[in-house]
Amino acid sequence: MNFKNKIADLLFGLCFMIAGVGLAGNAFGWWNYRLFFDGWWTLIIIIPMIISIYKSGFHAFNTIALFIGVVLLLSEIEVLPEDTIYQLIVPIIFVVIGFQIIFKGVLRRKIPKDIFKSHKNNATEYAAVFGGQERKISNEVFQGGNVTAVFGGVELDLRDAIFNEDVIINMTVAFGGVEVYLPTNVKVSISSVPIFGAVSNKTQNLANDSDPTVYINATCIFGGVDVI
Repeated sequence: MNFKNKIADLLFGLCFMIAGVGLAGNAFGWWNYRLFFDGWWTLIIIIPMIISIYKSGFHAFNTIALFIGVVLLLSEIEVLPEDTIYQLIVPIIFVVIGFQIIFKGVLRRKIPKDIFKSHKNNATEYAAVFGGQERKISNEVFQGGNVTAVFGGVELDLRDAIFNEDVIINMTVAFGGVEVYLPTNVKVSISSVPIFGAVSNKTQNLANDSDPTVYINATCIFGGVDVI
């Protein structure tokens, strides 16, 4: 468990401990602690989303859910009129998704142009639509790939592949999932737009500065990507 996960678990645990101590104090008559205030139920949305942002950064789902939770709380405590909630939710979703797409474009521009050119000429296609595909590359030079999973899953095993230079893996996932297994002697750079989905980097950072970099660009809509 990494440091961020430990801190997140600590904060989450403290929330329950504070609630328990507060209720115990009520039983002894030490204070008048109110666990259930107007809009208390919105914390069920807000607190997990804050912890999710701390652990894995901003992405579309946790950002939108956090905004919705805050707007609902402000409505419950009568800071915002109730009819304003429904007028704000759709604009918030559009703004967050737009921000994610723009931010992804900025990250992509950091990739050297020659790598883009090489990828365009040499990338291999991997696709699963309403089905599944498993591919294992062994003792072959990997020069990049485009992975598409729509209502299906793709497993791409590159642990025994040969990486002679930096490569790009573009992923488009909709209502599906992708698992990519990488060797320990490559660096990983991920740019993602998760829209009600998630992109997880579970690789071990054992590469040297001189080792090739695998650039992963993932658009994930109601699906998941695991880089292992």
